[in-house]
Amino acid sequence: MRESHGYVVQHLIESERSITELAQRMNVSQQAASKSIAELVRRGVVESRPAADKRTRRIRLSKRGWDAVRFSRRSRQVIETRLQRTVGERSYADACATLIACVDALGGLSRLRARRIRSPR
Repeated sequence: MRESHGYVVQHLIESERSITELAQRMNVSQQAASKSIAELVRRGVVESRPAADKRTRRIRLSKRGWDAVRFSRRSRQVIETRLQRTVGERSYADACATLIACVDALGGLSRLRARRIRSPR
């Protein structure tokens, strides 16, 4: 998986969504979202199924997609533990609090919580 795939996956963790919903949440065109989703379907990371409406497709994580989420979470925990051991738990917690305060001061905390952070260009 590429980094850009994570921007799709993160929006499917809490529930399945339509391509239109994903495009809106990622702040990209429907064509861009469709292209990413088609690639993830080919790779077996997401599944596409018809919605009740039949004109819409519902996208959800596949078993492989959920395996990738669990792997990512385990990897993040390993990195966090390594950093805590390196700088100490208190320093690590202080650094996290400082970064959160900075993001909040710039008005980005709500975007982080909503998983609406776009890739830097």
